[in-house]
Amino acid sequence: MLALIILSLLGVCAGQRGFRTFPARFRECDGAAKGILNIRNVTISAPLALKENCRNRHLLVKGRRVQICVEGTIPANSPFPLSGGAGLKNSAHGTLPALPPQDFCDVEKNGCKNTNPPCEQMKSGESVKVCSVLTVPNDPILLNPLVQPDVTVRWRTLVENNFDSSVCEKSYATQPGQIPFICMDLDTKVVNQPKCPRPLLG
Repeated sequence: MLALIILSLLGVCAGQRGFRTFPARFRECDGAAKGILNIRNVTISAPLALKENCRNRHLLVKGRRVQICVEGTIPANSPFPLSGGAGLKNSAHGTLPALPPQDFCDVEKNGCKNTNPPCEQMKSGESVKVCSVLTVPNDPILLNPLVQPDVTVRWRTLVENNFDSSVCEKSYATQPGQIPFICMDLDTKVVNQPKCPRPLLG
């Protein structure tokens, strides 16, 4: 079921080529989940739908890769530069209407892969760019053309004092030794083709 509703976060890669990107429509997490990065710009290679039954949702085509890039400034009072065993950990969750968030553990958890600048060079007060490539699942059940769900995708990158890539983040709650770096929600629709599908009824 999890594979039907969530994206596979394959890794962090700055400056990926071959993607046509668009301004992303997103919401930063609030409260304790809010990331410390002062986000300046977010782009995504999934277009934003305008038709009524998909309005304001990014269209994620089954089986295709999607790139999302986040640019921002690290605040003055931050844990950067990272030292010792500290690192950045990626986390992804997905939510369908009327269902609770589902954790997705098949994810490249090392958020320091190909960041710009590299993690060891990140400093408080400086700008960074993080680009993540996600693959839309093409599970056999999801390939059913009638299954084109609305999915709220939450993407987080956490500063982890003792980075452990073997541990999956199963909830939105920040654990001891972690600081939210980036946290955002994106409204999406998983579709068969790069266009808004017709309503099933009407």
